[in-house]
Amino acid sequence: MSQAEFIFDATAENFQQLVLENSARGPVLVNFWSPGVGPCLRVWETLQALVGSYQGQFLLVNVNTDKQKQLTRGLGVNSLPTVHIYRDGEVVHKIHGAESEKSFIETIDKYLLQPSDKLINQALACFQSGDQEKALDILIQLSQAEPENLRVPITLLKLFIAMQRYQDGLDYIASLEPDMQKQAEIGAMQTHMEILLASGEQESVLLEQLQQQDEPETRFRLAANYVVANQYEQALEQLFLIVEKDREYRDDIGRRSMLALFDLLGREHPLTEKYWTRLSSYLH
Repeated sequence: MSQAEFIFDATAENFQQLVLENSARGPVLVNFWSPGVGPCLRVWETLQALVGSYQGQFLLVNVNTDKQKQLTRGLGVNSLPTVHIYRDGEVVHKIHGAESEKSFIETIDKYLLQPSDKLINQALACFQSGDQEKALDILIQLSQAEPENLRVPITLLKLFIAMQRYQDGLDYIASLEPDMQKQAEIGAMQTHMEILLASGEQESVLLEQLQQQDEPETRFRLAANYVVANQYEQALEQLFLIVEKDREYRDDIGRRSMLALFDLLGREHPLTEKYWTRLSSYLH
């Protein structure tokens, strides 16, 4: 194979396909360069040589920062040379400056497609073709074989959510080792499924139940309904009341759900600022 098959030039129009989509199948190195910056030439020569050595194990995507100024700014690149390594649509490593070939090799090797990645991709292909049970079976067996591989439970939980099998997802989380359960990504997905599982009852029925007896379970179900309906202020208010009433309820689900909504809304959102201040003041 020619190394040219694995080298591309990115624009704002093709970045999604070249980088984000391709990074689901293996590492993509995005090389931000400018003809007027001398060290960029050394990085380019090093990466071009490595593309030939690795023969398709990673893709090299070049971004001419002089021509792609808006794309460069949007990706937060403000110094050259810079290389971003993408996996699964996200930047997993950043390299600033002209590093040695040995340093590039050590970094690239960390993100090459592993046998477990191939099984995950096989499971996703099964899921997309309609064989959901086979997809789940592949991932569950892989989870048992590699209990410390975080990518496996995250992928499995995404499939449970896509299938709306929220209780199965929660049961699976409960079966994981404590250290794995404490991972931020796992915790966020757990909270997400707990909210979805709790939604569905009529708002009027829940409000009537609260008038009769103020129980955190009823209030959480009401908050879950508000989340699903995108009524985030009402949801945050109910969750904050749970925090005030019972921090131990469902392992502090009131606070956990508020944090999940903050992440959803973004740190600059007025509701995040309002309820983050209230929550911080109450807790401290």
